[in-house]
Amino acid sequence: MLFSDTLLTNNTITLESVISMPTIRLRLAQPADLSTIMILVAQAKKQLAQAQISQWQDGYPQLTDFQSDLAQQRLYVLQRNQHLVGVASLLLTPEPNYRQLLAGSWLTNSQAHYATIHRVCIDNHYSGQKLGQKLLSALLDEAKRLGFNDVRIDTHHRNLRMQHVILQSGFKLAGTVQLNHDPQILRQVYQCLFV
Repeated sequence: MLFSDTLLTNNTITLESVISMPTIRLRLAQPADLSTIMILVAQAKKQLAQAQISQWQDGYPQLTDFQSDLAQQRLYVLQRNQHLVGVASLLLTPEPNYRQLLAGSWLTNSQAHYATIHRVCIDNHYSGQKLGQKLLSALLDEAKRLGFNDVRIDTHHRNLRMQHVILQSGFKLAGTVQLNHDPQILRQVYQCLFV
């Protein structure tokens, strides 16, 4: 944002221009963040429904999912200046749904030591500002800091917006998984490896 301050000194007008850049940071969520997080979830559910994507249309995720993530210190929020604009969970244990791919293959054989990103939401008022990429990038940095060199994520095959964000963040498409042994719930899975 560009703005000017006008100063009147000795009958001379001086314009000072200042460029204000937003401060973006990732932090662990706090209990006080839950109400805003649920607003972001409601926005995401509505947006998915409008796009006729069945993801998140069955009640999931719920407040209890985020409360559990918060209690286990795996719930992160993205702040732009002082505003909470994104949320995601970084799980540090293997995802049971990722054990067997229906199609494709993981880039590595390791099923034991990887982190998983789930429940990603960005405030739709900030659409087009690449905050989804910034959130995933910050989570990749956090996973690396925590000792992981393999991070995985999934999304609905029709969620093209999320697929774009995932690919732009450095992930590679690995294949397809079935969630909770339900052949009706298929997700594309992605993997990012650090050297």
